[in-house]
Amino acid sequence: MPKGTIESARTCMVRRRQHAREVGLCVVCCKRKPASRRTTCIPCNTSALVRQSRKREKNRKARELQQVTLAHEHAGDVARDHHLHEDAVQYYQRALNIEALNPSIQLRISEKLAHAFSLGDNPRAATPWYKKVLIGYLARSVDAAKTIELLDRMVRQSWLDANMEEAVSLRKRAIEIAEASGNDELQKMTNIQMAATLTVLDRPEEASRFLSAVQDADGIGAIGLRALYYSTQAGCSSMFGKASAAYESFERANQLVGELNDLYQVTAMWNNYANRAVLLGNIGIAKNCLEKALIVARRNNFGWRIPYFCLAYADLLFRMGRYDSAHEYLIEALSYDADVPVLEQLFVVVGIPISLHLHDEKALAGCINPAVLEMAFRSGQPSYIGLVATAFVQLDAARGHHRKAQALLHRVLANVNIHSVAQSLDLPIAVAQFGVFADIWQFRTVLEARTKLPSAAVAQAHLTIFDACIERRNGRLTKSYRLAAEAAKCFDSLQWYRYVDIARSMIPMTNPIPRPTSSSDKTLADLTPTLTDREQQIAELVIKGSTNRQIAAELSISKHTVESHMRSVMSRLGIRSRHQLGSVLPDAAV
Repeated sequence: MPKGTIESARTCMVRRRQHAREVGLCVVCCKRKPASRRTTCIPCNTSALVRQSRKREKNRKARELQQVTLAHEHAGDVARDHHLHEDAVQYYQRALNIEALNPSIQLRISEKLAHAFSLGDNPRAATPWYKKVLIGYLARSVDAAKTIELLDRMVRQSWLDANMEEAVSLRKRAIEIAEASGNDELQKMTNIQMAATLTVLDRPEEASRFLSAVQDADGIGAIGLRALYYSTQAGCSSMFGKASAAYESFERANQLVGELNDLYQVTAMWNNYANRAVLLGNIGIAKNCLEKALIVARRNNFGWRIPYFCLAYADLLFRMGRYDSAHEYLIEALSYDADVPVLEQLFVVVGIPISLHLHDEKALAGCINPAVLEMAFRSGQPSYIGLVATAFVQLDAARGHHRKAQALLHRVLANVNIHSVAQSLDLPIAVAQFGVFADIWQFRTVLEARTKLPSAAVAQAHLTIFDACIERRNGRLTKSYRLAAEAAKCFDSLQWYRYVDIARSMIPMTNPIPRPTSSSDKTLADLTPTLTDREQQIAELVIKGSTNRQIAAELSISKHTVESHMRSVMSRLGIRSRHQLGSVLPDAAV
């Protein structure tokens, strides 16, 4: 109804009631005569009392529902603080299921629900909730800092979904919001965050330009932002081969780790440090970083992050030639039920080579996912494209599909650059063994360019074994043997003993390099189990191959309870993974 019409109706009603008061009629209905000294008649008065009673009842129910909502929210907060992410999800969902929820409360709880989802076994479920909250923030003109924080969480989701193109778009949007706000601290934040995303995409030149816009990193008030700055700066330096600058920046970031409240960021920083240390040829630092990340993930029950770091650690152990230990961590990762695209990629990258090497067909079947290949190409991450494609090339070669392997390698080369070539690890050997000659020389040019950067020991080792494989294909065996021996020495100095084995396998009558052993690799069959009945029951189901979710369903207990018992079992028996249970409890029913 038009505004003028509404005002006209109100004026008419005021006049009617004024006239009714003057002639002694009810001022509500303007028809009936009220009782003495009353202005309203009995029916109108009764209706008013009923309406008032209904309103009070409605308000009472609203207060009760709000109390219930806040109780569920508080329970969710408690569960979240104790890292019981699945329990937190349930409480937040119950709160959101209550009708007529206040919009501001609904937004607040929705954001908490999204965050709880992101740390559980099904982090992809967080994405629609984050999008819903973002729409609410923009509609309600929520302050720029909150909106940028939410966009940062959404970038994590994009990375999980292997969609880095969307991640860059979200970063650009955050920069626009920061610039519109005129807040210098927010502008620094968004520039650093964009730089971090670009390093993931192997684009250090662009990342460096965004970092250079932050002139005084030590003056940044937020500890997490300062840590991200130094970690990103270290990533850029490592890709340029500037080892001393990279390690210096990483150490400055590590000094801030203990003060961070965001434990997801803590694990991400350790992971970044590990990846860059591998690139710089320091596998000892990489191992230490991944062990710390896995410990943090386990202690805080970080759902999908536990199998993620199990796989990352398995990959490192495999390259160090510790095949059985790598296999154990792979089997543990396979026991989780997490559904995350980036985790599916890692199963391909890590699981296929380990399973092929140890001839584990069951594990191999659990790692193969053809959809991951296209997912990798869509991700826009050159190094990940190389890693995923190489795993499928190895699989195709093992099955005798050499033409298919060649076609895939040809496709990969369009995505290789000087910064990703040394991070793709097995790609040089795959190209040399199975690539067509036109692709081989194109790839070699890029790999050789990487060796001309500082701290190029890893790239040089790859180039040497690459050339050894080429000489072997060309029938020049004497030169191939010499290059393979040289490659073995290069990889031996890096402690990449798997590649030492590969190089020495190319030389006739060569003894395998001895492996360093540690107390953690000793057999555990002589340990005496001291488990409770429930722990024994769960351990036997694990040995049978049941996942935590299946055990919870069979025993009618929560998945969290199963995980708690498993941590206790592993602690009591002094083992690191579920896979070792079979040797510790040889008499368990299977």
